[in-house]
Amino acid sequence: MAPLYSGSADEWSYVSHDTSNSQVKTIDFLIDNFEAEMKKGGPNLKSNPFTLKHTLWHIEVNPASKHEKDGRICVGIFVYNDNPVNLRVDCKFVIWGQHIERLVNQEIMPGGWAGIVGLSHEDCRKRLVEGKFKVGIEIKLIQEEKTVICGAKWNNVLETSNVVNKIHETMSFPDFKVICDGKVFHCHKAFLATGSSVFNNMLEANMKEANDGSVEIQNHNDIVIENFVKFFYTNHVKDKVLKNYASNFLDLGEQYQMLGLKKMAELAMIANLSTENMLKYFIAGDMYHATDIKDAAKVFIRKNRRSLVEQEGWRDAVTDRGLLLDLIESLSKE
Repeated sequence: MAPLYSGSADEWSYVSHDTSNSQVKTIDFLIDNFEAEMKKGGPNLKSNPFTLKHTLWHIEVNPASKHEKDGRICVGIFVYNDNPVNLRVDCKFVIWGQHIERLVNQEIMPGGWAGIVGLSHEDCRKRLVEGKFKVGIEIKLIQEEKTVICGAKWNNVLETSNVVNKIHETMSFPDFKVICDGKVFHCHKAFLATGSSVFNNMLEANMKEANDGSVEIQNHNDIVIENFVKFFYTNHVKDKVLKNYASNFLDLGEQYQMLGLKKMAELAMIANLSTENMLKYFIAGDMYHATDIKDAAKVFIRKNRRSLVEQEGWRDAVTDRGLLLDLIESLSKE
């Protein structure tokens, strides 16, 4: 697995287990050479972001945190809210399978955290396995008034009503078709026009697609387009599909001016950055004007510069001279 924190090569920390239930997620954050980290006293060890119901989070472990009450130095474990809205969560903290503490109905502000401080260095040393410190966090997003927080800079989206679900499931009286690879996906003009300004203009202007009652989308497979059409009704893409085809949905979000889909794709790309895709995602972020994934990928590349330079032809992959200079400048920073 690709490292998600990069200090020196022998200090990498990474998410070793990540469940994909959409509303409850279990993350295991594994830190090598934790004894050395406690002696060093910082900085915080930060995991790569992960998604929870299309909201963005990360874990930080402070190996030398000062306890507020008695001033002693101990270990702190924190879950950070990387979204622009307040969110409520339940959190369960586990170290090597042993339950430590549970936080219930915690409201966390944007950029804020919920966590525990008070694990003594002596206690943590006893819990190390081959020098590794393993923190397990089970986090559940609490939904209030049936509101799904989408974790990006657009309005919160109300949970799809039973009526709209029924419309999509039965697909009664469709009046438009989206075609991909010979497969036809029936839908309704009203939903397309409401969800996309591009579709709205297309249908209002009596363009060829409006007259034909269909549009053909190329350069994507039928799995992507099936879920793309479904998104107009549900504002949701299945976690596995989103993870596997995030860059496709980023492309579609940009092409059809669908900010919600585009931001959702960016979150998935950030949460799944690796040494294998970091350059591809950096280029995609620039191409589709997606600054969040571009900036995240640039930082990830800088932290894993050794892996980048070992990739044959990486300079040739960045065809835009300005983008290449931007990347080289970033690599020169500490």
